[in-house]
Amino acid sequence: SKALPKFDLQLVSAQTGLGLPKLQSQIDDMLSSTPARQDLGRPRLAVDRSFTVAGVGTVVTGTLIDGRLSVGEEVELIPSGRKYRIRGLQSHRKKVKVAEPGRRLAVNLSGVSHYEIERGELLTTPKWLQPTSLTDVKLRLIPGAPRPLKHNARVTFHMLTSETTARIRLLNTKQLEPGETAWAQIHLANPIPLVRGDLFIVRSAETTVGGGKVVDPYPRRHRPFATAVLERLTTMDEGSLEEALLHYADQWGPCELSTLCQKGNLSLTEVQPVMEQLIESRRIHLLVGSIDQHNSIVYSDRTLQRIRNE
Repeated sequence: SKALPKFDLQLVSAQTGLGLPKLQSQIDDMLSSTPARQDLGRPRLAVDRSFTVAGVGTVVTGTLIDGRLSVGEEVELIPSGRKYRIRGLQSHRKKVKVAEPGRRLAVNLSGVSHYEIERGELLTTPKWLQPTSLTDVKLRLIPGAPRPLKHNARVTFHMLTSETTARIRLLNTKQLEPGETAWAQIHLANPIPLVRGDLFIVRSAETTVGGGKVVDPYPRRHRPFATAVLERLTTMDEGSLEEALLHYADQWGPCELSTLCQKGNLSLTEVQPVMEQLIESRRIHLLVGSIDQHNSIVYSDRTLQRIRNE
């Protein structure tokens, strides 16, 4: 386990200001040693507020992850699909031209009323992210859950600022006990945008019962206790990047290289050297384009053999 940072214990008061300078200094020290949020080239900002500022127009706020945004850039709201232009950006009340991932951000949008934007929508660059109503996850029930979670249980699914009712289909057990982990496929009542690795929480009508990680945001429907499905999920969650890319190529190929990046929530920079090795070993075939282009067409050798057999 990772060692926790050491703090000097002292009294702090938000009313009198006692101890706040020391607290701020220690937080600054932690931030200076924290790795920067990785830029995957696909920005996502989960909208938590939208409002109008006199003389400015509509502003949405949220935390920017997975990429950067810049003034003048065209953006899309998911799941509505509406597109707008960024008129201005502010981070901690300071105007910026470009916002890096990890920043708390206010985005001034042109040509839209704040009444048209809802909490839970996701602001991103166009044409790469689609909402999904089905997702494969690794689910853990908290030790203090009031009761076991049964197959086909109804819950409320929370991810970033979005919320929807959902149904959980357990894939490797009939009942999930408090404190245990299982593979599951979650059916979302309202489609929301997800990517691999996203963390979520599930709640019952009473309390939080568990949470987990998205392993495959665009799966096919599975039957419980299917060995091949469970092996694939384990590989996607725990296996090497090489194994994961092969699985994506098997499932979605022939496809563009950008599709494999999207399914794995990876940047082209991360994928490129691994794909070069896979192509050299002829486990992946490059049909069109080059390895440094998002629109290159690739397919796995297993897919090629299946086509030949058919």
